[in-house]
Amino acid sequence: VKTGTTNDFKDALTFGYTRNLVVGVWIGNNNAKPMDRVAGALGAAPIWRQLMERFSRELPKEQF
Repeated sequence: VKTGTTNDFKDALTFGYTRNLVVGVWIGNNNAKPMDRVAGALGAAPIWRQLMERFSRELPKEQF
């Protein structure tokens, strides 16, 4: 997983993957105004985790 936040808090993101699945989440305002100091780890990451948990249920278990 990699999280990111622009310096002005206009964008926050989280990207992560397994061998069979890649998920990226971006959050921000459509009008390019800053969010209320929402960082990628606090805004996009929880959404990313929920998506990964949901989508990976349908995939075979992997050994890393």
